[in-house]
Parts: sequence; structure tokens; C-alpha cells
Amino acid sequence: MESGTDASVWNWMVTGAPESRAMAEFLDGSIGRVLAEVDWSTTTVIFCGDNGSVAGTAPPGSGLPHAGWKGSVYEGGTRTPLLIAGAAVGWRGTSYELVNSVDLHATMHSLTIGTERSVGDGISLLGHLMHGRLHARSIAFSEWFEPNGTPTPATKKESARDGRYALVRGESSADEIYDLLTDPFQRSPLNPRMLHPHAAVAYANLLSFLNATGF
Repeated sequence: MESGTDASVWNWMVTGAPESRAMAEFLDGSIGRVLAEVDWSTTTVIFCGDNGSVAGTAPPGSGLPHAGWKGSVYEGGTRTPLLIAGAAVGWRGTSYELVNSVDLHATMHSLTIGTERSVGDGISLLGHLMHGRLHARSIAFSEWFEPNGTPTPATKKESARDGRYALVRGESSADEIYDLLTDPFQRSPLNPRMLHPHAAVAYANLLSFLNATGF
């Protein structure tokens, strides 16, 4: 995003829009009423966002300071909140494990049968939630395309990231590789021809994954 766009959106976020504040307040209150009736000894509650915020002159939110919006495969378009609480959670804290939304399906399936099991592309989080074990997902994948429902969409974007590096395809004319440890907001893509050995291995793995999994 342009630096000027960052500044204008950041100013909007600070002042806030009445509609956005009202929506957040209503959502908070509604969820609170539901949770007040939950039997926490038998119930696990999962709350997550589906994508980044909508772009525009006055968006109802922002992925800032991360790059990207809804419809983008930068971190601002794909990095969303995920909160899980209740009977299946055996520890408290913030997790930094990679999670794809398909993992939630596998997790809910595992909760119903009482044992950890993958479902399709989804990898269950149950062992991580109950015992703090490392989540088995090594790469998180995101894609965006239009028009929807066609075998060969005209526009397509995709990204794959491991615990440190992200490979983005379709946001510009060439693939972009980012080191999210040193550049978490994806301002300066690395030169694929000048990567140190660790980054080169990660880049090769992510490239292979995208070529095999993506469009």
C-alpha cells in the first residue's frame, strides 16, 4: 500500500466510524449474552474472522500495519483473529502456531469423536488445545480468485507461509518472498537470487508447495 494510504486509513481508525463502532459494540454484547448461558464444562467456543477488512475511502476496519485488505493474500488480508475457549482447552495463553480455516473443521470433528483426526486438508488442533503440543501444520495456504464458480478464473492470487517466510503470488507481476521476522508488515520483498541458505531452503519449499497446490 502507498504510505499516504497507510496514513489516511490509520487516521480513520483512530477517529473511527460510528457505524463500525456500533457494529463492534452490538457484536460484543450479543456474544456476551450467548457465552453467559454456556456450560463451559462441556462446551468449546471458537471465534474467528474470515478475512481482512474491506478497502475503500472509509473502510470499516483495516489490517494495518500489515499490508493488504480483504481480497488480498498479503498478511492484512489473510491474518485474522482466532480465539478458542472452553472444555477442550487445557492451557491458557497466546499461540503462534500456523492455522488454516480448514483446521477448524478437523478440530470440531475431533471434538465430536473424542480423538484427534485430520479431515481432508484440515489438521486437528485438539492436541495443541488440550496439551499444548505443536500444531502439525508447517505451511498455511491462502487463495483468492474471481469470478467465482468458474474452472479457470480470470484473476487469481495465492500465498504460502511457514513460521517465518511468506511467498506471495499474483499481487504483482512476479512472486514476492518476505521474511516476516524482520519485515512483518511486508514492505520490502527479498531478492530470490540473493537469499541466505536458510531463506533459500524456505523459498524452495514454499515455491514447490504453491506450484503443487495452487492454480
